[in-house]
Amino acid sequence: MLKWLLLMALGWIVYRIVVPRSRDHGRQREGSIEMLKCAECGVLFPETDGIRGSEANFCCAGHRDTWLSNR
Repeated sequence: MLKWLLLMALGWIVYRIVVPRSRDHGRQREGSIEMLKCAECGVLFPETDGIRGSEANFCCAGHRDTWLSNR
């Protein structure tokens, strides 16, 4: 019985070494780009491609202008 418990413990230790847990759940990885939602049409777009308005983010200048004219 002790032999089986030791083998199971050794197996668990080997498994933990071979398959490490990811400790950055929910964290943004370095170099990743945040996705934003257009306030006019709701499309998701990369932060670097968007246009920032006074109060919201937009996927293009046309949507920014439309949104601002409706306010």
